Amino acid sequence: MPHKVYLWADPISDGLVTSFVYHTTICIEFDNGIKYLFSYNDKGLNTSPAGKQKPEKIHYLGETEKSLPEVIQYAYELQSTKYCSYDVLTRNCNHFCNDLSLWLCGEIIPGQYIMQSMLVATNPVLLVGCLAFQSGSSKSS
Repeated sequence: MPHKVYLWADPISDGLVTSFVYHTTICIEFDNGIKYLFSYNDKGLNTSPAGKQKPEKIHYLGETEKSLPEVIQYAYELQSTKYCSYDVLTRNCNHFCNDLSLWLCGEIIPGQYIMQSMLVATNPVLLVGCLAFQSGSSKSS
């Protein structure tokens, strides 16, 4: 039975970066309506059942035949290879979600999230804010 795959997106607001920069998460709806989340940030991979949280934006990406154990295994493979270190511009949540979505259902995530890195890299104010955010996050890890 196919499982629905969604992209959840929430604005990042740390006082420096405005609300057009989003953190993304892949949400897979398995049997009986159970939703499971896959995300990546400066602390690493996060896999967990969805609680009662509601994202600001939800994008339907497609369907997958992959089982939960298969998805968890692949997500950890991504973390141990391509995503072994976080970079706010080149290896962030949006890149991770895009790679996972391509594997799950052959679909890329909406371009507005993939393009965030380019937008940040070409805007000095956003770039300084994101690099400060990354630097501060790595100190607290």
